[in-house]
Amino acid sequence: MAKRSAEATIKGYYYQFDTTILKLIESTNGSDSIVVEGIEDIDITSGSSTETIQCKYLSAKKSTNSTVREPISLMLTHFVANSTNPINYTLYAHFEDEIPNTEKTIDLALLKNILSYREKINNAWVNKEFHTDNGISDPQLSAFLACFKFIFGEEFETQQRKVIQKLKTHFNCTDYEGEKLYYN
Repeated sequence: MAKRSAEATIKGYYYQFDTTILKLIESTNGSDSIVVEGIEDIDITSGSSTETIQCKYLSAKKSTNSTVREPISLMLTHFVANSTNPINYTLYAHFEDEIPNTEKTIDLALLKNILSYREKINNAWVNKEFHTDNGISDPQLSAFLACFKFIFGEEFETQQRKVIQKLKTHFNCTDYEGEKLYYN
């Protein structure tokens, strides 16, 4: 029997919270609006620009098509439904063997590859293409890529230490206050 644990899920929530705290502290414009669990995990509106961030802490060693297909598909679906309201989409995801704070470049061919998969239907394997099945054209995919970023996130403990350090600086407080009072 497979071992089931909520530990990874809970760590993912904390990772999302820490990313949100960093975005709040790093916000330089007092009129920025930050919404948690809006379109995605974190939505930041600054002036006329909106960025929506999907935050993932994954136990996989490397980024693979199957590990990023769902969040990218969800962002793409939102983009297609709201194409008259320009939004920047960011997938911020940690993988053990990827270099933190680097951006993965995704072109049209790779995006189509990510969106393609096999599904078992009536005991037969069927090739599926999310974009084709949902009537999303190449120009729409290209327009999505123009406002999409995929950034590899930091390791959990590294990001948490960064949050606590930023809290200490922001609130001009001691290590104890930063970690035990403000972080909590």
